[in-house]
Amino acid sequence: MTGQSTAHRHGISRKRTRSPEGLKDLGPRVGAFGFCVIGALALAVVAATVLVPAYASLLAVRYERESLAARNADMAAHLVAGQRMVEAAQQDTTFIQRLALSQGEFVPANRRVLAGSGDGQLATPDVVAPTPTLRPAAPPRWLTTAAFRLSRPATRRGLLLLSAGLMLTAAVTFAPASTRKNAPSSV
Repeated sequence: MTGQSTAHRHGISRKRTRSPEGLKDLGPRVGAFGFCVIGALALAVVAATVLVPAYASLLAVRYERESLAARNADMAAHLVAGQRMVEAAQQDTTFIQRLALSQGEFVPANRRVLAGSGDGQLATPDVVAPTPTLRPAAPPRWLTTAAFRLSRPATRRGLLLLSAGLMLTAAVTFAPASTRKNAPSSV
């Protein structure tokens, strides 16, 4: 018993053989997996063709709406600052004199005006410019470019035909042998 291996002594063979029944069971699984992969690719092409232009236009409208809201908030802040200035002007005589001096030509005889910025205009006193509202981020450039290219009729038609061809390929390639006409019967 010295020349025999342990596996041989116990009746275990090293060669593995698959039974024909195991291979038959594997076929439908591979076919279903292949069909799902190619079908998912076809559906991804259809989804990109249909949804990307709509999503890009949604983002563009959202950006425009948020930009207008920020601009309206800035205008409202300027309005509040102007109202604050008018209320201050009604109560403060010094403010009225400074405002009159800042407008240019009106200078009382007993006053002397120093030039401020060199352009002849002095800054209006006590007017604080409100901080501007944060503007929204623009939609990504790649998305608008892709949406533009996908919205062209020739491109759209070509991609839809490509996805139809992929679905047809998946259906023909991975159809079970029993459903095909004149298919050789598997033993």
